[in-house]
Amino acid sequence: MKKKKIMLIDDEVDFLRILKLNLEDKGGYEVIALSSAKNIVAEVDKYKPDCLLLDLLMPDIGGMDVCQILNNDPVG
Repeated sequence: MKKKKIMLIDDEVDFLRILKLNLEDKGGYEVIALSSAKNIVAEVDKYKPDCLLLDLLMPDIGGMDVCQILNNDPVG
């Protein structure tokens, strides 16, 4: 059975690392962890995650902005 892919985006690197480890070890997910959402369309197109977990408040681009960008430029 293929593992579900979760893409995590958070600028707090320690939190990102802990969450990634827990999701992989205890949840059995494949996790793509990013500390920035600058190239989100390209990253989503490249990895094709089943789920995105986003930090709402990040310095470069926040989670709500990411949702708007992906809604305006959906990837296959």
